[in-house]
Amino acid sequence: MKTKKTMPTTIQLKHLLSMPCRIPELKPALILVANTGLRRVEIQNLKWSNIIDTPDGKHLISFLIELSCERFRHFIRPIIRQQLGDRLSNDSYVFPALNKLSYYHINIYCEEWGKVIGLEDFTLNEVRRAYLSCEVLKPSNNEVIPF
Repeated sequence: MKTKKTMPTTIQLKHLLSMPCRIPELKPALILVANTGLRRVEIQNLKWSNIIDTPDGKHLISFLIELSCERFRHFIRPIIRQQLGDRLSNDSYVFPALNKLSYYHINIYCEEWGKVIGLEDFTLNEVRRAYLSCEVLKPSNNEVIPF
């Protein structure tokens, strides 16, 4: 019998980020999802041209959401931007290894990683759900998912 999925807590995500992961790009991707609510496909297709470093030292993620034709705009903290690594070129993907993987394989790697700390059926979507429900980050709480 399949159990109901539960959203990860901040404590579980902190613990998970301290554990090794077979696909190293999953760690910064998880941090970005937990702090922005980006979807898996948006993470996979995120290019460096979508991350704008402003003159005042801020970092803006901006892209067009295909389904709704709306523009996603979200400022990220410098510490989160730092976790994304060095900008290669505007045309390159932020997470090239994830861009090459199917939805199925990303979920398999996430589930494998989550099981290390006892999270069953762990996916990036569960982190997104936690963000959207404010279970991980509440608007009044300036805590960033740690590294």
